[in-house]
Amino acid sequence: MKYYLIFILCIVCNSKSIIAQDSTLLKKISFRISLTDFDNKETKGWLSTINDSAIQISSRPQHFGDTRLTNASFKTIDYSRMAAIKLKRNNGAGRGAIIGAVCGLIIGAAAGFIAGDDPHVPASQDYFGFGEAFRMTALDKAAILGISGAAVMSGAGALIGTFAKKTFIIGGQKKKFDQMRINVLDKAYRTDQ
Repeated sequence: MKYYLIFILCIVCNSKSIIAQDSTLLKKISFRISLTDFDNKETKGWLSTINDSAIQISSRPQHFGDTRLTNASFKTIDYSRMAAIKLKRNNGAGRGAIIGAVCGLIIGAAAGFIAGDDPHVPASQDYFGFGEAFRMTALDKAAILGISGAAVMSGAGALIGTFAKKTFIIGGQKKKFDQMRINVLDKAYRTDQ
């Protein structure tokens, strides 16, 4: 029985190497792209793929690296024709609102618990009879501050997520195009495994 237990323990400890993959997985991420060439002509769409010398822009929404859309019109543009690129992730406002709400809830609840219970008001100091009416426990404060913090921070996160975009000045230079390509690929591929 001990041998079976040791065998199972060895398999569980080495399971990550058993199911390892040679390739990394793409995140389901989509980028809105606005490309300006040297004639100040702007091309807008969704970033489809990127290789070492060109990018492919789709006219229809799609995830980065997803080439299953056959009826979408693609436009391939070489780096030597690129003056500037503006990239914006889709659904930035929703993602920002969710992150902001969670952070606001945690910070507000922590502040409420740290503040603690309100002290009792003695009858000799209760001039108007409202001494115990507005007394709050730490849980009450945590709930109120958590909800209000989530509301405020979700609005701030949505606002930040709406206006977040990254501009790359390529200028037809391969080095700057490679920097932009590495930045996009870092965001598109999962490295948290």
